[in-house]
Amino acid sequence: MAASDIRHKATSGRRQYGADRMSGTRRDFLLQVSAAGGYRATYLTMQAMGLLGATAAQAVMGPAFRVSKQRGEIMPSPLGIPVLATVHPSSILRATDDASRESAMDSFIADLKVAAAYR
Repeated sequence: MAASDIRHKATSGRRQYGADRMSGTRRDFLLQVSAAGGYRATYLTMQAMGLLGATAAQAVMGPAFRVSKQRGEIMPSPLGIPVLATVHPSSILRATDDASRESAMDSFIADLKVAAAYR
């Protein structure tokens, strides 16, 4: 499920989701996973899940989760599968200058390398 599946209100060019939408996101996500037969489908076994952005991370980990503080580390989730949260790629594009964009991209790539090394 994509964050674009949920209505949002624009504030200063960024999307802000209310608590009612976040609880709906979590509920819908869990329903989709159950309908698909869980994480262990016939041909695919999920070893870990990547959570791109605060909306995805809070939908799975709960409203107190902060990507800015807990990104780039594999951690257990309430779903019973390890997760790694990181920023949404679009946040890199919104960086105000080239230096901060490059730094954000380097951090994002480092997070993805942690996920790729997990087995």
